[in-house]
Amino acid sequence: MEQREERKLLEQLEQWNSKDEYSRCIRAIEAIPEQERGYLLTVKLSRAYSNLAVLGDHSEHGTDGEVDGDLLWHAIELLESVRPQGENDPYWNSRMGYSWHTAPQLPPMNTQNDGLPCPRKTWTPKSWYGTARNIWRKKKLWSRI
Repeated sequence: MEQREERKLLEQLEQWNSKDEYSRCIRAIEAIPEQERGYLLTVKLSRAYSNLAVLGDHSEHGTDGEVDGDLLWHAIELLESVRPQGENDPYWNSRMGYSWHTAPQLPPMNTQNDGLPCPRKTWTPKSWYGTARNIWRKKKLWSRI
């Protein structure tokens, strides 16, 4: 995807996001082959999934407290897929924190792994909080300089 096309898509995604049209964001990003999405579009896709899970299109879940756990876990999976690039990015950390904060207690069962929860060690709130804490400490130290 060319830089100009990506910039235009990012602007459109922000407009749809501000209008609570998260499904449109998902369709637009998923129309791009996964290997061509890159870091930023993957994070934006995760944002759309987590917002759809918690708020719903046009805030249909905004007041009923319903959360679609499967969509939230997918949002977390997407963020985990770009962890090396995002681990020190405050935006990635805020999206990961939002998803973990609103997600159900346990990840969905992995039926390809004998019904056990997903064995990935990175799926712990503790690992995210440690990363966020380290970034906060670095920023705190930088602000003293």
